[in-house]
Amino acid sequence: MRKLALLLLTAIAASACDSSGPAEDAGENVDEAVEQMGDQADQMGDQMNETMEDARDQMSDAADAAGDAMDDMADQAKDMADQMGDTMDDAKAKADDAMDNVEEKMDQGGQ
Repeated sequence: MRKLALLLLTAIAASACDSSGPAEDAGENVDEAVEQMGDQADQMGDQMNETMEDARDQMSDAADAAGDAMDDMADQAKDMADQMGDTMDDAKAKADDAMDNVEEKMDQGGQ
């Protein structure tokens, strides 16, 4: 008798697992919703990573461009300083020549 009751209980439990009731349907719906949310979270994470990589690349490009511009400005400043030095050297040479001419004329006038 005990075996018969155990067999009946097992049969009822097995048949209950096979049937899809409202609780099982709700559970499946919850599982699907959680899976969809996980997929959407993964997609959002991927999009955020791509956006951050794009922003990092743009910032890097801007920093490189700024560095290049600074290098160009430094080169231009050096060129201008060199030109100013050359101009000053030329002016000094002309002043020296003028002083030599004045001294020569003074020496000639005193003789």
